[in-house]
Amino acid sequence: MFRRGLVRLLVFVLAVAILPTLTGCFETFQINGCGGPGDGSDPRAFFGRAPHTQCMEAVGGYGAAVVVTWNFGDGTTATGSQVTHTYTEVGEYLVVAERIAEDGSIDRDDTIVAVAGEPEAAFTNRVYDPSSSGSIFSWLPSWLTGANGEDSDMDIQFDASSSYPNDSNVKYRPAQVRWDFGDGVQEMVEVKPAWSWFSGSSMRVRHQYAAAGTYTVTLTLTDTLGYSDNAVRTITVGAPGGDDDEVEVVEDDFVVGTVTWEPGDEEEDEGDCIFINGTVLNNAPVAAGVQLTATATNATGAVVGTFTYWPAGANNIGAGVNYAYGFFLCDLTIPGTQVVTVEVVVSDVAIY
Repeated sequence: MFRRGLVRLLVFVLAVAILPTLTGCFETFQINGCGGPGDGSDPRAFFGRAPHTQCMEAVGGYGAAVVVTWNFGDGTTATGSQVTHTYTEVGEYLVVAERIAEDGSIDRDDTIVAVAGEPEAAFTNRVYDPSSSGSIFSWLPSWLTGANGEDSDMDIQFDASSSYPNDSNVKYRPAQVRWDFGDGVQEMVEVKPAWSWFSGSSMRVRHQYAAAGTYTVTLTLTDTLGYSDNAVRTITVGAPGGDDDEVEVVEDDFVVGTVTWEPGDEEEDEGDCIFINGTVLNNAPVAAGVQLTATATNATGAVVGTFTYWPAGANNIGAGVNYAYGFFLCDLTIPGTQVVTVEVVVSDVAIY
């Protein structure tokens, strides 16, 4: 009986002493993150902001290692069981580690290092329409969603999915989206992972304004590294007369500010260029674009050059917003050096 107990004790002691060694020999070869220099992000997390220094170490594998080689996915390589590498460009990099043991056997492992750029906040807005909102409740009738009636143009959907990064990459997606709707109401949304059913909805919010007016909306986007960026837009809701298309907007609503010009540096075949710059103030109740016409006259009042363009283009001028413009007026039909008078007027308006 005593012998049997002693044998069991010896077997147990041997197991405790030998098993850790044996299991260490058969430990799976893998790439781990490690402590090291970085840009303030955790180098063990395999992502960071460019330029990002990533620390990696190769662990495990069978037998003693002769050499461990690394391919960092950006055209550079290194050797050693622990390495650090700096990525200067934004992107995702496939890192491959290869371990050659004394007996010639080879182990491999790989991982992705994601390198993010500066966050860029951006958003769009429109009157809420449940049929095109992407919501899982889009099929519901408007009377049930509350998006009908006189106040429908006060019900606005904001979409930040055009921001960078958006929620399409779980490795460095934005962690938080904060909205300030300009009417004293703020809303903070935690961004859902890309694989979540609600990932897209976390970049969109819906807000009901209580009163018609012009509001300054601010989006603050914060990524998983703690860096933030803001986007600001002025919007007009509940404009008198109903829809924007029914609002009367005249050219007199747009005031051309100080107009300046100076001789251009570029020589043209038919004369020098002059550079025209100034501002336009939108006093209309809605955002709109304007067409400017610049006319240059000489000392006798004769027209020596004209130029017409849409300075706002797709970037409309919000209500109450100053728009700065600048352009070259060339091919002036004047001999020698004369005094030139330039007049800039608003010649057309388009509501956006």
